[in-house]
Amino acid sequence: MAFSIAMYIRDTALKFKQRGIDLTRQSLNNMQVNRTAYQGSYGNNQQMKNPYQIDTNKGKENIDWLL
Repeated sequence: MAFSIAMYIRDTALKFKQRGIDLTRQSLNNMQVNRTAYQGSYGNNQQMKNPYQIDTNKGKENIDWLL
C-alpha cells in the first residue's frame, strides 16, 4: 500500500510539473515585441498624458488623491 501511495504522489507531482512547464511555454510564446510607444500593461492603444486621470460616466476624474 505504501508503494501505491508513493507512485500516486510521484505521478501527481510529474503531472503538475508538466502543467507548469506547459503554462510557462505558452506564456513565453504569447509574448511579442512591440516596437512602437509603450502602451501599458493592458494593451491600451490610447496615449494617456496623465496616468492618474480616468474617464468615468460623469467625465474625467483625477485620482492623485489615492497616492
